Amino acid sequence: MPVINCTCAAPFAGSAVGLTACDRTNAEETSVKCPNCKSENIIIQAVTDVKEKRKKGWAYWIFIGWWWEIIAWILFGVWKLLVVLFGKKTKVVSITRSVAVCQNCGNRWNVK
Repeated sequence: MPVINCTCAAPFAGSAVGLTACDRTNAEETSVKCPNCKSENIIIQAVTDVKEKRKKGWAYWIFIGWWWEIIAWILFGVWKLLVVLFGKKTKVVSITRSVAVCQNCGNRWNVK
């Protein structure tokens, strides 16, 4: 197991051997092995995926949207224009996941 320098001097609670919290954390992080090259030189990163959530799905546009939009523009022209210009914008959804990256071969995989 590789030796990792730690600047933390706080002892880990319940540790009879005198390990610091950083020693225990570093030991847990390096216990992950790459499935491709079996290396322990791994970095775990948090990756955030950002998507725009659509307001209406395909079923809406097939069954209702194609004719409703035309009728809405004819009947409520000015009001519809105000809603389009100043109405609610699209919703942004972000999902964060952990990804492990091998520093030797560059392999990436999701960590649960």
